[in-house]
Amino acid sequence: MQAALKKRDTRVQIVIVENGRYILLKHLAKKENTTFWGLPGGGREPHETDEEAAIREALEETGLDVQLLPIKHEVQITGKTFIYNRIVTFMAFPVAGEAKTGSEPEESLYESYNYSLIGLKWQVLDDDGDLETFTRRSVEPVREMLRMAPLGKKAGCALYRRENGSLRVLLSRRPDENHRFDLPRWDVRPGESPEEVVKREIRDSWGVNISNPSHTGFFFHHDGKDFYRNDIFSFPLAPDDPIPGDEMLLWVDARQAGTMCLSRESRQIIDEMEVPLKQKGTHYAGF
Repeated sequence: MQAALKKRDTRVQIVIVENGRYILLKHLAKKENTTFWGLPGGGREPHETDEEAAIREALEETGLDVQLLPIKHEVQITGKTFIYNRIVTFMAFPVAGEAKTGSEPEESLYESYNYSLIGLKWQVLDDDGDLETFTRRSVEPVREMLRMAPLGKKAGCALYRRENGSLRVLLSRRPDENHRFDLPRWDVRPGESPEEVVKREIRDSWGVNISNPSHTGFFFHHDGKDFYRNDIFSFPLAPDDPIPGDEMLLWVDARQAGTMCLSRESRQIIDEMEVPLKQKGTHYAGF
């Protein structure tokens, strides 16, 4: 074990967003015996780019493989009180893995390293209520960049019924993805809100008028060419609502959906649908 941690050039940190929330890690400052919540991140190695370091740190500290969004904020550090000369903050979204508390490799390498990771939570992206000042100052710039980012927009909806104590969800066939069933989603036209798209498409496609659908969350995607954001809503249907049954639509119960090859977002939405929104800590963030 080396005796001391020398001043390093760059710290990378990542705002990892999924379902309208992002990851915070609970750090233990051992010498002070205090804890705080901060972003995943760490020092860039000499052979790495900022982007490579961010992807590695995300995996080490959260167990998630991530895709970086085209959002990157840099701050130069002056003075000798911080071990880094530069901080780079990215925004990203998971593409594989399950979130879990990881580790700080520096803890086993340097006697002077003062921090351990001891917990993980998901924070609503636009809720700064209980953030440490330095964490809020890291999140605010990339959140503002997200508002201005030229991302494509889609909107989806989980229409559901409760039958005999079972939650049943309507899936639609996706001919562009090997005929896989998934939650229906549509492109958002210029001048429309995601909620307006959901209402219009369900009315025009299936003859059902829905009002005040619940905003469940939002997810980011990359289709190989462009990035886009998909806002997801949910709405309960009555048994007599005229949703047609054909080869393009499929009603499944939540347990059956768990065995299907669904997208990451659809699986998460269905898994969480029976949890009240207040407990889930998600709400519409109008970026």
